[in-house]
Amino acid sequence: MKALIESIISIKILYQAIVIAYYRPRLERIFGEIQSVLKKCSLDTHHDVQTTLRHLQTSSDLVIKGYLSLEMFSLTVYCAIPTIVTIFKYATTGIVPALPNMLEADFVLFDYTSNFWIWLPVALFSDVIIVYNTIVAVIQDSFFWCLLHHVSGVFKIIRMQIVQLDEFQEAEQFQEKLSEIVQMQGVAYRSAKELKTTLSSLLLLLYGACMLILCMTMMVLTIASGDTDLLSKMGVIVYFIFFQIFSFSMLGTELMTACSAIADAIYDTNWYKRSVPEQRNIQFVLMRSQRMATLTAANFFGVNRATFAMTIRSAFSYFTVLRQFYG
Repeated sequence: MKALIESIISIKILYQAIVIAYYRPRLERIFGEIQSVLKKCSLDTHHDVQTTLRHLQTSSDLVIKGYLSLEMFSLTVYCAIPTIVTIFKYATTGIVPALPNMLEADFVLFDYTSNFWIWLPVALFSDVIIVYNTIVAVIQDSFFWCLLHHVSGVFKIIRMQIVQLDEFQEAEQFQEKLSEIVQMQGVAYRSAKELKTTLSSLLLLLYGACMLILCMTMMVLTIASGDTDLLSKMGVIVYFIFFQIFSFSMLGTELMTACSAIADAIYDTNWYKRSVPEQRNIQFVLMRSQRMATLTAANFFGVNRATFAMTIRSAFSYFTVLRQFYG
């Protein structure tokens, strides 16, 4: 089971790299359009807009640095400590201890645990490869998370600018500001739609893998409850996949909330005091804002906090059934 879980994680990282490579032109376009909108918004002196822009920058930095730090700590527990302990035992006693595999899923085509001097370069090289793949995975995950967070930030700024519409009494200024909002709204909806398409299959794989990994991990921990090393390694795997779906679920909820808040902001303006042509333009923005921007897993289900809870419940249900069969 542990080997199968490691293989699933490797497939997830590989598939995510394929998705990024395949959709790279689209992702570059989304990134460029969102950054262009945020750059224009930086000229807005409104306090709430500036606060949101600072929050987007700060949160992106924290996500990347914090996530990378946690993954490096996890790798230390999973790979580095067994290697260091084995080398230390051999150096102090001169007796070759039991040589551990770097991964339970053995991707090496020969037996490298038969001799210490064969095991040592393979172990060090494997650790380097694992660290490299983990850094690549962190960069990929952080890119998607930050891009989704910035799209939600654009929706929030649009809502703030809609609230400011009542400050423009002259028809020309009002029309200019409304035209700017319509352009920003178009970019935000287009970016959200393309991200939904890009992440659709990846999210389905991620949620399916999460249920499978959680279920199998609990089975492993049930069977080998006294193995401390195994417990720590399985805990690292659970944290990794658990944090993945939790982040996408929270970002999916944030995107839905930020999008739906625009319609409420439009309705709360003094639209009834405007001229008929201006009311028609406001109605156009309102009709567009009633389309919900969401994330889905291959259109099977939406990705949000409710989906996250459903996934955890399903994993525990499958574990209960398997535990009864095992018993």
